[in-house]
Amino acid sequence: MKNNSVSKIPCTLDKFFYYWLMFTAPLHKLSGVEIRVLAAILKKRYELSLIINEDDAIDNFLFSREVKAEIVTELELNKRSNSFNQTLSSLRNKNVISAGNKLNKRFVPDMSRGTNQFDLVIIFDIKDAAKKTDKGDNKEGS
Repeated sequence: MKNNSVSKIPCTLDKFFYYWLMFTAPLHKLSGVEIRVLAAILKKRYELSLIINEDDAIDNFLFSREVKAEIVTELELNKRSNSFNQTLSSLRNKNVISAGNKLNKRFVPDMSRGTNQFDLVIIFDIKDAAKKTDKGDNKEGS
C-alpha cells in the first residue's frame, strides 16, 4: 500500500526559497543564518535567470559587488558588519558555493521561468517500519 500526503503551501517568492531550504535541511544541515542568506541568494539567482540565460553568467553576476550589496540591504544586515562575508565563507566551507563563486546545483531548485508553482516530492524510505502480523498491528500485550 502506498501512502501519500499532498499539501499546498501558499507563499511569496521570498518565502519559497526559505521554505525550500527548511524542507531540505536534513540533507544540508545549514544553520539558520546560512539558510537566511542562501535563501536571499537563491531568490536573486532566480530573478537573474529571468533575464540571463547562461548559468555561468548568472553566477558571475550573482556574486558581483552590486548584487551582494543588494542582498545585504534586503536582509537588513549592517553594511559595516562582516557577517555577510563570514556567512559566504561558511557556505564555501560547506561546499554550497565553490571557490569560483558558483552555487552547488543541488541547492538550486529546478524552477521553470516565471512559474507560480513548484512541486517538491520527498520520499521517506523507512527501513525499520514495524512489521505487521496477520491479526493487525504488532503490539505487545494485545
